[in-house]
Amino acid sequence: MGCKISQTVISRYRNGIRQPSDSMLILLSEGITSLAAKKQISGFTQQYVYDNLRAPLDFQKDNISVFIENFNLLTRTVSVSMK
Repeated sequence: MGCKISQTVISRYRNGIRQPSDSMLILLSEGITSLAAKKQISGFTQQYVYDNLRAPLDFQKDNISVFIENFNLLTRTVSVSMK
């Protein structure tokens, strides 16, 4: 993803096996924002990405399904590959 996060960890977030910490959310936001900029996708500011990942975790501590949906949508949009 352009940041120092292993494919295994990204996969765990995508599948809801693991919930990211605040510091990891910042790294994820930076990585997704960087990829969006490289692909010239507008509207993907670091704050926008962070807010879309963080909000579901604040309101649904026991259910991270909205986080998973948002994370998968954001990473698909910037074409994050697990290869």
